[in-house]
Amino acid sequence: MKTQDKETLVWQIRLPADFSGIRLGRQNLDRVLRCQGWGERQISHWRRLFTELASRSVHHARPSQLQLRLYQLEQTWRLELEDDAPPFDPSKPQPIDLAVDEETSLTEPGWELPDPMLAEATYRRLADGNLCSLLLQQDELHGRILLIHHQPIQRTLLADYLAERFTVSTFASAREALPVFERQGADLVISDVGQDSFDGLALRHALAQQERRSLPPFLFLTGSEDPETRLLAAGLGADDYLLTPVCKAELLAVVSRVLFRQQNRKERCADHLDPLVTASLRPHLPASMTPFGLSMGTRGARLGGSDFILQQGRRLILGDVMGRAEQARSFAHAYAGYVRGLLCALPQALGPAQVLRRLAKIMLEDPLLSQTQVHVLALTLEETGVVRLAAAGFPMPWLIQAEAVTPLPATGQMTGLGGDFHAEEFVLLLRRGERLLIHSDGLRCESNDVLPSRWQQDLLEQLRHCAGLPVKETQESILQLFDTHHADPIQDDLTLVLLERLC
Repeated sequence: MKTQDKETLVWQIRLPADFSGIRLGRQNLDRVLRCQGWGERQISHWRRLFTELASRSVHHARPSQLQLRLYQLEQTWRLELEDDAPPFDPSKPQPIDLAVDEETSLTEPGWELPDPMLAEATYRRLADGNLCSLLLQQDELHGRILLIHHQPIQRTLLADYLAERFTVSTFASAREALPVFERQGADLVISDVGQDSFDGLALRHALAQQERRSLPPFLFLTGSEDPETRLLAAGLGADDYLLTPVCKAELLAVVSRVLFRQQNRKERCADHLDPLVTASLRPHLPASMTPFGLSMGTRGARLGGSDFILQQGRRLILGDVMGRAEQARSFAHAYAGYVRGLLCALPQALGPAQVLRRLAKIMLEDPLLSQTQVHVLALTLEETGVVRLAAAGFPMPWLIQAEAVTPLPATGQMTGLGGDFHAEEFVLLLRRGERLLIHSDGLRCESNDVLPSRWQQDLLEQLRHCAGLPVKETQESILQLFDTHHADPIQDDLTLVLLERLC
């Protein structure tokens, strides 16, 4: 390949060959690619490819360590995954062995896990290990940029530099750019300064006065090294400053850094806000409720819907308000709080099916909630060890016994609340040592209604492996496994409650 001699090692890391190492590698790969200005879709794509290859290697070849390296070529990037295992090609689909007994296993072609994305991987056997390489073009458009420069030649040149990786709109003056920004917004504004009474600095000041739209980061360009201009730009909150003429590499590096810094600010804000909301919508459950032991764990998404949980004596109600995208996230939080408030007002004497029927009637008559999709699971825990539950759209729990792990059968058509709604009650007597795994939709695979085979197999193995551990340790191990298998950031909230009959 012609670009081989121009490649640069950007980053490398040595990882333990286990699930914790895979998770560490994925987190670091995410961070490095974001620093390089990559788009979310491609970052997610590479994370999944790495996770798939590394998981197959760890599970089947059992190396002692992994090495991950990222190279930048002229127009391409290459990710290398090296291990020290015997000959093994992780890019090929691997069968799942279904154990029939200790001496027999059933392997069918239909149980293979083909991943068409792994066709991009190339495998090579090394002297003492295996090497898989992935090539990918950085063609993701990441961010909308408004570029303002009074000189046509400079404006065209800078736009050409940026257009390879970003969506760029160009303007000869800040006055031209202002109405476009008011209509469409922007992720970054790049402007020259000092050429007009309403220049880039004046535009920055004007946008700062607007309350109805958040202010994007600003990058100023100037041929002047005048300290007063620099101080004025800094005083208005400029995110960076470049002297012209500027080369392509420097411009792209600074733009990527500014956008990445802006993304970090949003994530820190979300990280601060979400625990506060989660604390109110998903408060801690008691560790025991005779004769049951309980443990709850959560994972919060920055996008999508919102989970909530309510404990009223021996009754638990779990809910999931559907939502999409970042804006829907805030509405889902509000809806979840509203629905939770309505449930708090219901009489505690109501059984699970009665709770859902009463809530369905309220939602149908409520002008706000009648347009909202909410999935709910209600259950009561009796002192005799009986669990009574009813579900509407919410996944049914898994029954964990010494001999098997099985999902409980659905009761009636689970289409959510509202309209012609009917709920049936499911009654189960747990024996000592038996458990229920209750979980929201977040436990499932993204954009799929069922757990993918490899994730489901690992989850079942983990549940069997943790059979003798306390429920708190088991719950934490499930979430650790979830973190290993699922993409960052996750697309839907996860609420998980593990319930065990203790005596």
